[in-house]
Amino acid sequence: MFVDHDVTSNYGSWNFSARIGPEKVLNFNSLKQSKDFDKDGNFIRIWCPELKNVPNDYIHDPRNMPLAL
Repeated sequence: MFVDHDVTSNYGSWNFSARIGPEKVLNFNSLKQSKDFDKDGNFIRIWCPELKNVPNDYIHDPRNMPLAL
């Protein structure tokens, strides 16, 4: 569900991410973007409350978190 829906921006971004269109092919790396723009994982914790207790070292990639944590 988009809570910040903007037709132009969303359609363009999804097409770009899906590599649809006449532009050059670029890959969107969501893990890199997450680390670059949400360093401490604050945005992740707001929108994914089930991850609120994940340590900062694993907040961007919780699937690699050891089960013992």
